Amino acid sequence: MSWTNLRRIFVREIRDQLRDRRTLFTTLLLPLMMYPILGLVVMQVAQFVSESSSKVQVVGSEFIAELPPLFEEEQVVQELAGRNGELLDLTFEKWDSKRTAEQIYESAGTAIDNDQYDAVIIFPPGLQQRLLNLKTRVTRLSSKPEDSEPDPDSSSATVDNETEQLKNGPWIVFNSVDDKSEIAQKRVMGVLEKWQVSIKDSLFRAGNIPLEIAEPIVVVPRNTAPEESRSAEIWASIIPMMLLMWTLSGAFYPAVDLCAGEKERGTLETLLCGPAKRIEIVGGKLLTIMTFSFFTSLFNLLSIAFTGVFMIGRMMPAGSPLHDRLGSVPGWSILWSLVVLVPLVAMFSALALSAATFARSSKEGQYYMMPLLILCMPLMMISMMPNVELNLGTSLIPVAGAALLLRNLIESQFEVAIRFGLPVIFSSMFCCYLALRWATAQFNSESVLFRESEKWEFRLWIRQYFRNPKAVPTAAMAICLALLVLVLRFFANAIVPEPTDWQSFLMSNSLALIVTVGVPAVLAAWMLTTKPWVNLKIRKISLPVFAIALLLPLAIQPLIGWIGVAVQWLYPVSPAMEVGFTSLMGMLDQAPWWWVFVAIALVPAVFEELAFRGFMLSGLQTETRDWTAILITAAFFGITHGILQQSLSAGFMGILLGYVAVRTDSILPTMMIHLIHNGIVVMTDKITTIESLVSRFQMEYTGIGSMYSPVSTAVGTLVACGLIYLFHQKTKAT
Repeated sequence: MSWTNLRRIFVREIRDQLRDRRTLFTTLLLPLMMYPILGLVVMQVAQFVSESSSKVQVVGSEFIAELPPLFEEEQVVQELAGRNGELLDLTFEKWDSKRTAEQIYESAGTAIDNDQYDAVIIFPPGLQQRLLNLKTRVTRLSSKPEDSEPDPDSSSATVDNETEQLKNGPWIVFNSVDDKSEIAQKRVMGVLEKWQVSIKDSLFRAGNIPLEIAEPIVVVPRNTAPEESRSAEIWASIIPMMLLMWTLSGAFYPAVDLCAGEKERGTLETLLCGPAKRIEIVGGKLLTIMTFSFFTSLFNLLSIAFTGVFMIGRMMPAGSPLHDRLGSVPGWSILWSLVVLVPLVAMFSALALSAATFARSSKEGQYYMMPLLILCMPLMMISMMPNVELNLGTSLIPVAGAALLLRNLIESQFEVAIRFGLPVIFSSMFCCYLALRWATAQFNSESVLFRESEKWEFRLWIRQYFRNPKAVPTAAMAICLALLVLVLRFFANAIVPEPTDWQSFLMSNSLALIVTVGVPAVLAAWMLTTKPWVNLKIRKISLPVFAIALLLPLAIQPLIGWIGVAVQWLYPVSPAMEVGFTSLMGMLDQAPWWWVFVAIALVPAVFEELAFRGFMLSGLQTETRDWTAILITAAFFGITHGILQQSLSAGFMGILLGYVAVRTDSILPTMMIHLIHNGIVVMTDKITTIESLVSRFQMEYTGIGSMYSPVSTAVGTLVACGLIYLFHQKTKAT
C-alpha cells in the first residue's frame, strides 16, 4: 500500500468536504451551538417547574387548634415552612358535619381531578382529642411512683388501640399520575413531618421524658465517592449516549457523500481509474470520515464543557434549587473522553463507510442511517442503567463498553476506567477491522460499485422470486430468512403459554422450533430455488467423515463445557433466571429420557441445521467468502437462543458446525455432531450408567459444580484437534 496515494486521496476528500456547507454545519457548527441553547432551555424549564406554587386545600384545620401550631394567618408557620411551606398556596375550608368522612374524601378527589387543587389535607375531628388524651396519659404516668398500681385506662391493649387510631389522620389526598399533584404531596409531606416532630417533642416534654429516647441511635452515612463523582452522576448517564449519537452522525453524513454521493456525481469512476489501489481508496476515505467524526465529537465535548463551566456553573450556584436537581456539570473532566473516542470513531466510521458504499444513491444511504442507529441505540443506553457496571464482560461488548467507560471517566472513576480501558479499545478496534474488511470487499466488487438506482415495487419483486426461482439462494435471501426466524422466535416466545408440566414444555418447545426455524427454511428452499435438496445441503458423506462426526462431539465436549463456564463467569446468570432454570430442571427430571432426547437433541439437530447450515449458509456462500458465511450463520444461530449465556456458547459451537458444513457441503455430519452434543447432556442427567461413566472424568469445583478435570479437558482438546486435522485432510477435495 502506497502511503503517498493514501495521503493524496485523504487531502482530496477533505478538500471536497470542506466545500460542502451542509456537512460543515451538521458536523462542526451545530454541536457548538446546540448545547448552550439546550442549557438555557433546560434551566428555564427547571426554574419554571421549581418555582410554581402548589394549590392545596386544608379541611378541618379547626380540629388542631390546641395542638402545636401548624398554620398561622392561612399560611404554614415560619418555623415549619422552609422551602416546601413557602411554595404552598393554601385554601381553608371547615369540616362539614352533615357529610361523612368518606364523602369528604371523595369530594377532595373530585376537586383534584377537576384541577381545582393539586392536593387536599384533611384533619379528622377526633385527631386533636386523641392527641390530647395521649398527652394527659403521658403526664399521669410520669407523675406516679414506680410501685403504684397501673392505671386501668393505660393498659397495653388500650394504648395499642389508641396508637392504632392515631394512624387515621391527617390524610393527604393526591393523584400520583399527575406530576403537579405528586409534587404537592411531597411538599405537604415535608411540612407535616416537621409538624409531627413538634407534636412528639411536646408529648415528651409533658412526660419529662428525654428526647434522646425517640432516637436512641443516629445512623450516619459516610459516602466515599468523590464530590465531583456525586455531582456529575446525572450528567455521566446522559452525556455518553448523546456523545455516541453525535459520533455516529458525524461519521455517517460524510460517508454518504463520499461514497453514494460520488456514485451520483459520476466521479467515482475517475478515482478508480487512477493509480491508487482499492485498499488505498478505502483508507483515504476512512481517514476523512474519521476526521469529521472526531471533530464532531471534540466540538461536542468542548461545547458541553463550556456550557457547564462558564454558563450553567455561574447561573446555577451551589445550594440553588437547580443545583440540587441537576448537580454540577463535570466540566473539564469530560475531555478525558477523547481517549475512548479515538477507537470508537474508527469503528463508527468503518461501519458508516460500509453502509454508504453499499447504497446506490445519497437518498438510499440516508435510509441506512436509521437501522444502524436503532442497532446501536440499546447499547448506547446501557450507560443510563444504574445497575450495569463496567467489568470485563461488559467491556467486551461493542459500543456498550465504550458508553460505560465514558460514564466512569466523567464520574472521575479513573481506577476502573484504566483497568478495563484496553478491553474496550480492543473490542472497538476489532469491530472496526471487520467493518473495514467489509468496505474493502465492497470496493472490490464491481456489482456493488456500479449498480444503478432502480424502481422497486414489492409486488413485482415477490412475483419475480416465485415465478423465476434461482438455482441457488442469494445472500439477501439468507439474511431475510435469518431475520424472519428471529421475528418468528420472538412472537413464539410471547404467544406460547407458560408450561405447567414437562409434557407441555417439551411439546411447545419442539413445535415452536419446527414452525419458526425448520418450516421457513424448507419453504424458502422449495419455493425460491430450483434445487431445494442441494441448497439445503442434504448430500451423502463418506464413511470416514461419518466416523469423525461421531467422535468429534465426544472429544470436544469438555472444552465446550469450560467455554460455558467462562461465559457465565463473564456474564453471570441473574438470580431470577437461576430460579427459572431450577424450576425447569425439576420439571424435566420427571420426564422419560427418550422424550427429553427427542425434544432437546433430535428436533434442534434436524431443523436448526436445515435453516442455518443449510439454506442460510448456501445463500451466503454465493456472495461472500466461506469464513464470512460461517461467522454470520454462527452469529444468527447464537442469537436465536435468546439467553445471552446460551447465545455465546451456541455461537462457538456454530463456528465448528459451519466449518464442517462448508468442508463437506452437507448438513448430515453437522446434524450428527449437533445431535450427539445435545444428547450427551440429556443422557448424563437421565441415564445412571452414562452418568457414572462421565463422572470418572469430572471433578468438583467450588461455585461451578461437576466439570471435566483439566487433564480430561486437555486430552479431549488434543484429540479434537487431531480429528479436525484428519477431517480437513479427508475433505480437501470437496
